[in-house]
Amino acid sequence: MRGWCLLFAAAGTLVWSNLALAAAPTTDGSSNEQNGTRLQRKEAMVTSKKSGKSSHDSSTKNNKVKANRGSFKITENESPRPRDRVFFSYNYYDAFKPQYFVGANVSGDFQQTNFAVAPPFTVNSSGAMGGLFGGALFPVPNTNISIGPRLGWEGGFLQGGIVAPPASPFTYKVTTNSMFYQEAMVKIPVPLFADPRSPPVSPGYPPALLFPFVTASAGVAEVHTEVKGTLGAFSVVDSGYRPGITLTAGLGVPVDGLWRYLTAFNPAPSDFDSIDLLVQWRGTMTTATVNIPGAVPQAYWVNGIEFGIQLRY
Repeated sequence: MRGWCLLFAAAGTLVWSNLALAAAPTTDGSSNEQNGTRLQRKEAMVTSKKSGKSSHDSSTKNNKVKANRGSFKITENESPRPRDRVFFSYNYYDAFKPQYFVGANVSGDFQQTNFAVAPPFTVNSSGAMGGLFGGALFPVPNTNISIGPRLGWEGGFLQGGIVAPPASPFTYKVTTNSMFYQEAMVKIPVPLFADPRSPPVSPGYPPALLFPFVTASAGVAEVHTEVKGTLGAFSVVDSGYRPGITLTAGLGVPVDGLWRYLTAFNPAPSDFDSIDLLVQWRGTMTTATVNIPGAVPQAYWVNGIEFGIQLRY
């Protein structure tokens, strides 16, 4: 029993001496406990240098973030994150006013009607037509070219026939009496005999004494054609509008410019500065299946030279 008491007393004395030693101040004023902590940190740095790693924590090394957003658009609301937007844009053209026109024309026409039978045959027709037209031309910016729609109607009488072709004992007669057309037109002026003293033929045109222009168009047409087959007292008629395409190419000249040209380049303006004289070729092709009797495919091709006059306003 006495031995155990001595053992506990020795252990207590050892613990007390260690605590006192740790708390005792050193020559620099720090405790042995603080020196122990410093020793541990020094050992940790030595170990870190041997391993090639920095002793500082990488998460706190660069604790300052440099903001560099660059340029931005105000439409982005100064947000680095893209957002949904709606953009609106337009082009503005000043003085973009159309030039309206109306006119009348007469033409001499020649028509071919092809009957797709075995063997095929052709009926030739000829005659004259006349009509009215009108439209509007819009200037193309930065050019002297104008484009726009043109509508027209022509009526007349084109007729031809054939007696007992090789494919049939019937006598056939083909008559065309009217046509509607809707087309897109382009107009290109070609100034000739320019004279600085001469006023413009029309607003926007440079001075010229003779100011012709070329025209071209393409569109659709509806041609009213009647096909009649007769054999003795028996006859059959197929009549209707045949859809197709129409093309034109022409030349025009203002009466004002022509007047100045014919009067020895007189620079004085005339009273005809809004009137044009026209000449153009028109070709129209249509197809149809007619019953004369029996279903017979047909193709119509009408060619004509048109002479007209138009008023610009």
